[in-house]
Amino acid sequence: MNNMNTAAKNHTDILYEAFCQNKENEKNRFLVEGLIIDKEYKKICLAKEQDNGVVLCNDTVQCEKHWFYGKSFYVFHLFKRNALKGEPEEMYENPFVCALKNKNEEPHRWHFEISDDDVHRYILHFLETCKLIDKEYDTIIKVPTSHNINERFMDVIFKQVKATNKVEDLFYSTTKVDAYNSRNLGTIWKYSLRKCDNDSVMASQLRDDILNKIELCFDYMKGKYFKASQMDKEYIKFIRRIVTPNNKYTLEKASELIRGKRVLVLDDILSTDATISLCVKNIQRYGPVKLHVINLFGNRFN
Repeated sequence: MNNMNTAAKNHTDILYEAFCQNKENEKNRFLVEGLIIDKEYKKICLAKEQDNGVVLCNDTVQCEKHWFYGKSFYVFHLFKRNALKGEPEEMYENPFVCALKNKNEEPHRWHFEISDDDVHRYILHFLETCKLIDKEYDTIIKVPTSHNINERFMDVIFKQVKATNKVEDLFYSTTKVDAYNSRNLGTIWKYSLRKCDNDSVMASQLRDDILNKIELCFDYMKGKYFKASQMDKEYIKFIRRIVTPNNKYTLEKASELIRGKRVLVLDDILSTDATISLCVKNIQRYGPVKLHVINLFGNRFN
């Protein structure tokens, strides 16, 4: 895996250097992470000549083996972000991620331009190259997402991989109110005591500080629903309701879909790991015989 990461990063560096040396390129455009970033128009495009730098599926797909409650599962990354190069001091956030979050493609915000043909091309390349992904599963479960580009990629995967059951509503997004009310106060207090060597006075101050910072995260969070990517990673562990199992799927129905079955989960942006971890926890309690996760956009290498 490390060799593949290094090769992809070197490939990106070489293309970036070549891009910078090309005098015909405008100063407000630069190549990074396998993308052409246009600062003037807040536009991001995939560089067609840079498949090896963005989609890491030449000979091997980028994948990670995770252990959760004593059970293993694989996460396969369609895109793996590299470290931001170019002019990061002018970027408050990584424009790649900002563009993916721009659901309505508002002109004053970063937006991602990609054709349906490119979506199909990347997905087919990914599925053909990934040897560990089965050609068919008993059940495919889609994690809730509100991003248009993610939906487009996932819909193609949904159609390409055969499955007896395709479930899009096993989980639903939690509202900010419900997520905020799910703060695990007991865990926060125990954490504070441990950090303060059981000094109750200092622990009380730390607990209040944590609660205040969590509240600030929620205050700055836009929209109606909780977004794990906008929550400080240090505090995400104290929120219990990030996604919620749909009540219409009874224990009997969920067990019928998952127990002893080959299950594929489709996720979008892997930022804090919190959302997918909760989904996996809920799925594994029913005892799937195999569990794979396809993640659209993983974390950066470093």
